[in-house]
Amino acid sequence: MKGVIVFCLLFVLIFPFVYADSVSVDPLGEDITFTPNPYIGTGGVSPFICTPISCLSTGADCGTWSDGCGGIIDCGTCSSGYSCVSGICTLESVVPSGGGGGGTVSTPARNVTITNVLIIPTEINLRMAINTSRKEIIRITNNLNITKNFSISQDNLTDMIILRNTSLTIFPGETKELEVIFVALEETGIFTGKILIGDYSILINLNIQEKLLLFDSNILILNRGSFVSHEGKLRTKITLVPMGDKERLDVALNYFIKDAKGETYLTHSETVLIEDQMSLYRDFDTSNLSLGKYIIYLELVYPNGIASSSAQFEVVETTAESFLGTIMFILITAMIIVSMVIVALSIRMKMKKRKEE
Repeated sequence: MKGVIVFCLLFVLIFPFVYADSVSVDPLGEDITFTPNPYIGTGGVSPFICTPISCLSTGADCGTWSDGCGGIIDCGTCSSGYSCVSGICTLESVVPSGGGGGGTVSTPARNVTITNVLIIPTEINLRMAINTSRKEIIRITNNLNITKNFSISQDNLTDMIILRNTSLTIFPGETKELEVIFVALEETGIFTGKILIGDYSILINLNIQEKLLLFDSNILILNRGSFVSHEGKLRTKITLVPMGDKERLDVALNYFIKDAKGETYLTHSETVLIEDQMSLYRDFDTSNLSLGKYIIYLELVYPNGIASSSAQFEVVETTAESFLGTIMFILITAMIIVSMVIVALSIRMKMKKRKEE
């Protein structure tokens, strides 16, 4: 009995400190929570250049596609008896004879949802120097059994994008490539917009910087799957990388949360002293955000220029993390109550025994 009581008391006293966050106050006097990173190791993080898309995000099961960063992703090959049609593994079956000749047709593989219009990539993140240009290819596949006409336009990217086509006609089962040229003018900063392909849109993030860079920066979202529960906390890891000779220098970090239209919902600034590569953990309140997708931007401002990075996240009703956190809180509360009851009963039994003696 005594061993159980001691264990419960130690658990109650020690457990809360294991999961406690350390809190620091930034130069503006606002509390910023430094949260340990439970998902990645302690190794260095490469400077942010572009976030490539994955096969999962495109819905492709097979074939090779552009990753949105100038590279290629290989989504694999199909099993025997299946063929790759517009990125989807389809089952080849023989048409029964007697009703109009033999031949083969392709039917969708089981448990595969074919997207009516497959667009790869669905998001483009580019980092460019001023007075430069870059070409990107967008693949559009029509999986419908009718011909589709798509109008091509841009939103909020005037003078920063050149579209080779203003319209596309794509036949059933056909894939066409849309060539897009991005132009970085003399203005630095972070620019967002969309490429509109009919009723579909591709989110564009352009981080335009000066040629001379002494620092690089990266912002990484730590929330699982980049999902943040409504009125929850957006947890991030910021990595600052000096690119030149070592020098102790104060730099300004400016944070912005925006939507795809460029509307700003949150701003925050702080100043840090940096000499070597360093990592910071920052939590941001999302209680004023509606459900939907947003982008958090980081601007590292130093005497010779600006280094920018960004990451996308989505605010949802609830997440697995918040649910597990609630369960954990209930369990801890229940254990504390049980421990208190055990201690009270133990004291009562001792007092009763003393009276009997």
